[in-house]
Amino acid sequence: MSTRALSRAEQVDAATPATRNRVVDFLRAAAITVVVLGHWTIMAVHPDGGLQPHGVLDAARWTHPLTWVFQVMPIFFLVGGYSNALSWRSARRRGEGYASWLRTRLRRLGIPLLPLLLTWLVICVVALAAGAPADTMRLASQMALIPTWFLASYLLVIVIAPPCLVLWERFGWYSIIGGIVIAGLVDALSIATQQPLLGYPNYVLVWASFHQFGYAWLDGKLAGAGRRLALAAVGAVGLLLLVGPGPYPVSMITAGSDAISNSNPTRVTMAFLGMMQAGLVLLAERPLTALLRRPRIWLVTVMVNRRIMTWFLWHLTAMVGLAHLLLALDAKSLNIRLAGVR
Repeated sequence: MSTRALSRAEQVDAATPATRNRVVDFLRAAAITVVVLGHWTIMAVHPDGGLQPHGVLDAARWTHPLTWVFQVMPIFFLVGGYSNALSWRSARRRGEGYASWLRTRLRRLGIPLLPLLLTWLVICVVALAAGAPADTMRLASQMALIPTWFLASYLLVIVIAPPCLVLWERFGWYSIIGGIVIAGLVDALSIATQQPLLGYPNYVLVWASFHQFGYAWLDGKLAGAGRRLALAAVGAVGLLLLVGPGPYPVSMITAGSDAISNSNPTRVTMAFLGMMQAGLVLLAERPLTALLRRPRIWLVTVMVNRRIMTWFLWHLTAMVGLAHLLLALDAKSLNIRLAGVR
């Protein structure tokens, strides 16, 4: 690394408050990277069928267990719970009201979303006017806008984060257990009646319940290797029971070959996946903290977090654009070859 870059890294490191938990920022940045790699890996481009959102998962069922690693949405809610509780408590100490606090949080997440939606509105209008097939544009826009379902769930959880924090402060672990039990009942009704729409409340119930593990982390209720191992074990056992004897599929990312999706709508399996992931990553908190004391590594973490919404919201738009470019180039190449034969 150049002297200038090293100096910049040292400046950022020195400017970071000693009280800041750098692992929170690292996990957020790492999770975004895993999401991007996962989305770019599971989608397939076929000359005859065009874009296939779950092409790899549909073609190779052996990849389904790998989604237990690549489905990292729970990690976002873990670090979100930590950050939102810290932020709301700070706001309360300053005398800041709920409306002001919420407006700041929503603006930070909502404003970057507007350019993406406007861009796809223009793309669809222009493409349809130019004669592009409606089905093609529908699939392309749905794939590119996949990140918005997570953002919508996360925004809803932020809205109810302060009252959930009150529940956590008053009832502790029972507030989490109660939410997960209710989510399980919602799942049971949805699956028994074969009505996925009845499972939609779990977009809030599951994530709001798991979000509180971030509160537990902040409050030291998950301190120590024993508690973290226990959390990972509960998550792993619960997950194995749900996908083994239970009705849920192995894949934590929607696969076309599965009758039930674990993520659309969100199922209670995601809470247990999150427990397993949270327990494991928190076991690494101490060595990660030491690693992130290195200025260059911390600078990379900071830089990724500064562009994290752009990175997250636009990565599938970039993939869809590249995929259609490859399809167009292949079609052009085929036409040239056929012309040569004639």
